[in-house]
Amino acid sequence: MTKQIMAGAVDQAKQEQRMAIPFERDEIEGTIQARFARVVAACPDHTAISGSVSYSYAELNQITNRLAHTLSITDDPTNQATNEPVALLLHHDPDLIIAMLGVLKAGKFYVVLPASAPPARLHSLLEKLGARLIITNHSLAPLAAQVRQPTCQVIKLDEVPNNAPEIDLPSTTPATAPATVTYTSGSTGDPKGVIRSHQTILHRTWNKVTFSQLSITDRVALIYMANFVEVWNALLNGATLVVYDVAQQGGANLAQWLIDQQITNIYLPIELYRQLLDSLPADAYFPHLRLIEPSGRIYRHDIERSWQYLSSEAVINSRFAASEIGRVTQLNLSPTTPLTSLIIPTGYPIPDVEIFLLNEAGQPAAAEEPGQIYVRSRYLSSGYWRDPELTSQVYQPDPQRPGWQICSTGDWGRWRADGMLEFIGRKDARVKVRGHRVDLGEVEAALYQLPEIRSVAVVAHEHRQKETYLAAYYVLATGYTPTASTLRTALAQILPAQMIPALFIRMEQLPQTPNGKIDRQALLSSAPNLSWARPELDTPYIAAPATMEALLVAIWEEVLGIQPIGIHDHFVDLGGNSLRAMQIQTRVMRQWQTTIPARRLFECTTVAEMTLALLQHQTKQATSATIEQLISDLEVLSDQEAAQLLLVTTSP
Repeated sequence: MTKQIMAGAVDQAKQEQRMAIPFERDEIEGTIQARFARVVAACPDHTAISGSVSYSYAELNQITNRLAHTLSITDDPTNQATNEPVALLLHHDPDLIIAMLGVLKAGKFYVVLPASAPPARLHSLLEKLGARLIITNHSLAPLAAQVRQPTCQVIKLDEVPNNAPEIDLPSTTPATAPATVTYTSGSTGDPKGVIRSHQTILHRTWNKVTFSQLSITDRVALIYMANFVEVWNALLNGATLVVYDVAQQGGANLAQWLIDQQITNIYLPIELYRQLLDSLPADAYFPHLRLIEPSGRIYRHDIERSWQYLSSEAVINSRFAASEIGRVTQLNLSPTTPLTSLIIPTGYPIPDVEIFLLNEAGQPAAAEEPGQIYVRSRYLSSGYWRDPELTSQVYQPDPQRPGWQICSTGDWGRWRADGMLEFIGRKDARVKVRGHRVDLGEVEAALYQLPEIRSVAVVAHEHRQKETYLAAYYVLATGYTPTASTLRTALAQILPAQMIPALFIRMEQLPQTPNGKIDRQALLSSAPNLSWARPELDTPYIAAPATMEALLVAIWEEVLGIQPIGIHDHFVDLGGNSLRAMQIQTRVMRQWQTTIPARRLFECTTVAEMTLALLQHQTKQATSATIEQLISDLEVLSDQEAAQLLLVTTSP
């Protein structure tokens, strides 16, 4: 279908009046479940969630009410605690959303645990949280039993009684009560839980519908569960939340999925958005997509190359946001918006938020002068769960406005001449890696737990494709000679994937400043030369002997920024991650014009394995014109690899 025909069909649909459910300002002082009840009454038969299973708003209301009643009868009668935490250990699917809403309806608040995290980290998070309940399902129940505290009860979502009441429970939850706690990396090496109240989330949702005109005609993509606020933006305005699992469906399929599902709103990490743009053919077009929200620093190049794929009514949103403050500025960019700098500003403060900047001397920063960003509002986080000391360091009561707070963000920025805020970066060592906030201190703390490490510094670099990655510079303890593979394997037992450094660089000693501190700036300036070196691996280097393998090695080297790469070098040991795996997958499918399933490529951890997978796929679909090339590629395979290939191609 051509752009003209597609645009015409969309324009005809836009002639119909957008059906918006009024979001009154006084609803901010209510609860999430109260606002959801109003949405259910307004559009009971409209699709609320579309994914592995789909639910209307009425069905979602009934299912979550059954869970809420089940949670209410599991309470210990002697326990008088209200609004207590409930841990959710579930996959990226509609069940997780059901659990979130059901917990709130029961008068409690939820904390999502990453099911892919190492058991040791899950156990630590549960210990800090102090939850008496874990909601999971049958497949994850063994993991829940392994990581739970002795006094913690496990409830399986797929065993909630079908005959449980389906009516709303009476609610006495105040607007200022916690709705969720989100754990991020702490500056001391420990995760810290940021509290978000009903009031905070409702204010952000109210602002979203006001600023972006969200309505029940929207179809909002949920790609990463890391951003739970997007769940409420959709469900509290009658929109349809459409779930996409990158790990299951592959990044190469995302573009077509957005078109097929008629997605109108999408939120995703800036690295994934850039990868999406890189994968698009020249004639790609998204007729329904009207709001794109990349998280992270956005550059002019990102904006300029987007418009050819979007309708004239689409906008790209830039904003300044953090867990502690939520979204406090925003700017919608259209094809006619002038772009006067290489870095896109984050926009103007939203309603009910004031921002001021203090320079190094603690004085108000002048226009264009860098300063630390402070945010003043009554809709900020109330602090950190079970950490009053840290809360008092970051949040202070506003002496001028009762009920307001002032948050010291730790971020630096500058006011532009046009009154917009430009984000500069963190003054401390918190960075975003693939959409996740990571504290370098926590990564260093984990490395120091290893007996092989004497001293270490972890710094963040930017890949040539503008992707942030971590590098660990370390000095070995006497008597130890681990490889980068060994260190990576050890860290994988205690840290999630995004916190494991992409590069491990061994040094005789770390550079120091005159006062004896680690000179991190010296490490940053030495990174460009070190980032191309092949790390010390457990596997010996073996060059690519064949045409296909040589082409694959070239793709891997370009995407990973490592040279040289051997055919048996493990993808993860080279600093690979899910985003780079999707980049390789996209380039491989483009290079060979293959229809090999995305999951088959994801399973390949070395160039040799990927070569074998491609040859197996091609031999199954080979024509006489390709047989000669396949034979040529077969001749350079090892006997074992050739035998495996022949076994596959001759099986019935």
